[in-house]
Amino acid sequence: MTIKGYLLINTEVGKGDDVVESLNGLEGVVLANRVTGPYDVIIAVETEDLYSLGKFVTRHIHSVPGVASTLTCLTVSEG
Repeated sequence: MTIKGYLLINTEVGKGDDVVESLNGLEGVVLANRVTGPYDVIIAVETEDLYSLGKFVTRHIHSVPGVASTLTCLTVSEG
């Protein structure tokens, strides 16, 4: 079963472009964009299962220089 979700990311000041560049190269990241609003970056991700998603976020996203915090939103329907 494939898990799809979105991660809303707050970055350190001035690090948004660097974070997007780093995230675009990660396996499992479908898209990474700078956005306006309360978050600085949004990414769409796909993993095998919920456990893999948790590992992906903690090992690969939180370790990217400039990432300050994340909020993970799982998809509940295709559309």
